[in-house]
Parts: sequence; C-alpha cells; structure tokens
Amino acid sequence: MTARGTEEMKESILERNARLHTDEKIAAFIVKQKQPYEFKVAYAEARAWEFVKECGKRGLNYHVSVGGLDSITLFIFLRKIGMKQKAVAKKSGFEEQEFSNMMNGRKAIMAEYIPRIAKALNVTPNEIYESRTA
Repeated sequence: MTARGTEEMKESILERNARLHTDEKIAAFIVKQKQPYEFKVAYAEARAWEFVKECGKRGLNYHVSVGGLDSITLFIFLRKIGMKQKAVAKKSGFEEQEFSNMMNGRKAIMAEYIPRIAKALNVTPNEIYESRTA
C-alpha cells in the first residue's frame, strides 16, 4: 500500500461526509424531491443541457438519459388506490406485457410515459411521486 492509500484509509466515514458536505447535498436533494413535477422536468432538462455543453467543450461524445418514474413508486401508488396493473396498462395505452415489464423493472418507465400513466389514473404526475413519501 502506498502512503497515500494508508492516509485515505484513516479517514472515517463521518470525516469523509463532512469533507464532501454530504449533509448539504442530501438537504438540497430532499428540497428538489419535494418540488412539483414540472419543476423536476425543467431541472432535469437544464442539467442535461449543462452536461451536453460540457462534453462539447471537451470534445467528448455523450448520451443523456433522464430517468422517469421508478417502478417501486408506481407500485406503491397503485396499491394505495387499489388499481390493478392490467387496468392501468389498458387505460394508458400500453400492452399488458410492456406495462408488466415496467412494473417489474425490466423496462424503464420513461419520463414521457408519466403523463399518460397519470392521466389514466386521473391524478397529476406529482401525486404519484408524493405517494411514496405520504
């Protein structure tokens, strides 16, 4: 082991968190998490464009993928309102297998799918997100 490697190992997790300002980052994340859906979309778009511009400055190729709704959040929400997966698939225009794949994490729930799913459930996208913290 190098002297540097030994030094790094002496830092405790609490010291590392303090050095990296982890508490501040978590607090900022929680604030963003509680924002309305429209804010989250605009924020994600702004961050994606920042990434694209930085890659352009460096002459790098890039791929931007902005996550949508996670399957656990949607599953919890559907359970809360008593809606069956098959009914949501039909009402939102997805094939039953495709929606099943989304619910089981085999297919991503893309950001552009969220309004369709929310409309089928007669709720706003934000109500689905908020169900996880309620």
